[in-house]
Amino acid sequence: MSRSMERPRSRWVAVGDSLSEGLGDPLPGGSLRSWASLFAEHLRQVAPQLQFTNLAVHGHHTRDAIHRQLPAALAVQPDLVTVFIRRQRRAARPAPRPRSIR
Repeated sequence: MSRSMERPRSRWVAVGDSLSEGLGDPLPGGSLRSWASLFAEHLRQVAPQLQFTNLAVHGHHTRDAIHRQLPAALAVQPDLVTVFIRRQRRAARPAPRPRSIR
């Protein structure tokens, strides 16, 4: 298909954890803002028809994204999917005890 016949990119889905959801970046009124929603605002300046869906959920791991978010993302038939999931810290473990000095 030639570039002139390609349909414009119009559907974008963000998949991930709190990084994409926007946790920790509140707006006045209590709603959350994410890098993805800010990027969508910028994209809409050149592609007003852009449909943006943010499926990211705080606390989700890679397995959650694959089994829960990805099927929902594919149902939208997106032109673009972004996935940002940071490495999760394991539950806090007790600090190792230093060896006694003799």
